[in-house]
Amino acid sequence: MVDPAHEEEVRSAVRHMFDRIAERAGGAGTLGLQGGHILGLKDEAKALLRETPGLQLPSELLLYAKTLSYLFALGERLDPDVDLMKLSLPYLLRFLAARD
Repeated sequence: MVDPAHEEEVRSAVRHMFDRIAERAGGAGTLGLQGGHILGLKDEAKALLRETPGLQLPSELLLYAKTLSYLFALGERLDPDVDLMKLSLPYLLRFLAARD
């Protein structure tokens, strides 16, 4: 949720965060990240929320993202050669679509 009075600052902060993510993933965005890096996204998102006035996320969404980041990190430890993001993306999209 974005406070309209801070919309430009929020857009800029989010854009910078995704630019940093794309750099780490070699230009592939979040789909190019491995489990450990996805876990780092949680920390980066928490910092974004803390440091960006006018930006709030529902606690349910934060808990969901935190759980996913831990699952991806665990998956990478169990088998680093499996790309959990690619495997789980269709299920995540269906889940999100069903919640609409």
